[in-house]
Amino acid sequence: MKDFWTTEPCDWTITNYLFKLFAQDPALTRRSASNRLINDSTIIKNHVIAGTIAETMASTMSSFTQNSRGKKTFNAFFVNHATQMTEETLKYDVQKTRLKSAMAEQVANEEEKENARKRLMDGNDCEGGPSRRTKASRRKVCTVIDDNQTSEQDEDYDHNDSGDDKKDSIWEEWKQFLDDQENMNCFMQLSPERHKVIWCGKLVRRRSCLPPELYDKLNQEIPLVTMQDINPCLAEMSSAVFDAESNTEMQSCIELLNCVVLNDPVFIAEKKLIVDICRTLNDYIYDNCGLEVLQKSESCYRSYLFDKCLMATTKYLRNVNHDVTFFPGEIELNSMTTQLKQKGMNDGRYKYNADGTLIANNFSAIEILLTEVSSGYGSNEAGKISFDHYKAMFGMLAMIRTVAQLCEKASFSIFAKLKIHFLHAHGNSIRHWSMSTQAPGIYIMTKEQRVNVPISFSEKDIKILPFICFFKTLVIACEETLSVLKELRQEHKTILRSKGQRPQKLSSIINPTIIRLNEGKHTSIVAEHGPMSVPNSPNPYPVLT
Repeated sequence: MKDFWTTEPCDWTITNYLFKLFAQDPALTRRSASNRLINDSTIIKNHVIAGTIAETMASTMSSFTQNSRGKKTFNAFFVNHATQMTEETLKYDVQKTRLKSAMAEQVANEEEKENARKRLMDGNDCEGGPSRRTKASRRKVCTVIDDNQTSEQDEDYDHNDSGDDKKDSIWEEWKQFLDDQENMNCFMQLSPERHKVIWCGKLVRRRSCLPPELYDKLNQEIPLVTMQDINPCLAEMSSAVFDAESNTEMQSCIELLNCVVLNDPVFIAEKKLIVDICRTLNDYIYDNCGLEVLQKSESCYRSYLFDKCLMATTKYLRNVNHDVTFFPGEIELNSMTTQLKQKGMNDGRYKYNADGTLIANNFSAIEILLTEVSSGYGSNEAGKISFDHYKAMFGMLAMIRTVAQLCEKASFSIFAKLKIHFLHAHGNSIRHWSMSTQAPGIYIMTKEQRVNVPISFSEKDIKILPFICFFKTLVIACEETLSVLKELRQEHKTILRSKGQRPQKLSSIINPTIIRLNEGKHTSIVAEHGPMSVPNSPNPYPVLT
């Protein structure tokens, strides 16, 4: 258990130790686990500096049998977690073995084909025919079969083909994993994996059912939005706003920034974004409602801060000639209604009411972003947070399916560039997620960025800048989405008018399962299955990511 003791001492708890221990050896008995815990913690206690938190935590663990609280924690783990962890670990080991076997079979088949091709080409060389393979065009490629074994095979040295083959291989492996019936039987009814959705992104913890190596490859492959900074021509005036020592001074600096004359429409739009967000913070948060009001309810949080920032974002897009509209409040997600009606669910009760949506007016009012605020500021209700995340996941699937139907003649290669967005406010932060489909039948839900809400005037000098950059990044990401929509519509129109061969319809490729969740019915099911942050990440979230 060396890896456990390399973590932060504040994480040295009985429960954390037992989780690690059972992940290594699911067959451990209660007595064996107790002995391992006492022996390991006693050894560590003798090697840490006296008087430190490390000594305190190690002492608590080594003497857990001598106090009722320690015994209660130990027993509670076995009642609540041990059996479940053992079953899940065994299931995962079976899945991992089956996946490796399938990969090994695929490698063997590829080697057989390659060897046959080499023999044919060698025959051509012997007969005096032109050789299509040169020494410089060959390389060895290692393919992992299991943890201790690799296979080498020859490939044509083509940088572009190699990259494409690598991508295809990753998606084939994911498709094989997600389509496996035994895996499907292990997934919870509403789990993302059952619906071909993979959660990933910045500091998102791998779900226990996902293969670690494949998950790491995915995080390296998925394109993230580009983080944005304030334009240098606005930086100095903006800093004066952030460093103001009073509300009055901050207001004066905001007005001075607003009076800066710029010629570029993009710079003007950015200036207005900064001004609008700073005014919202100064007028409604620092000099009016404050923390207590934001904590009162979801409506207070949205009305005073969250929705106003989305309106500023929308204004930026409109100022650079994008015809978009933000709808705040309990607003019907039309994409979900459309998809449910296509399945025969015409009852008016079958609706998804989002906390907000952003639509592209000149693209058939397609929704490109939805928002959810899980209770008032600072609230960490795990059930509500998790439910809103699952609800948004199915909402985004409906949105992405609706786009595919509206541009069904367009190519999948262009569609793969499309990202639909989701803004989720809970706790003291706002998270930006996106959804895309990088391969047919696989949907990637990526956490793009996260920012703390700058509600304290005394901390505004360090927290407002990241907050503004967060929304500028969101704006640019939405612009990219609108650009891809334009590209999809143009290609759809071109193919629709051509007399050539008709490609496969996008709607037949992008066909996810659409479920409309009910808060009363489904919250308890998903409460403990929301996205988590990685252990020991900077400012880790206590429950959900």
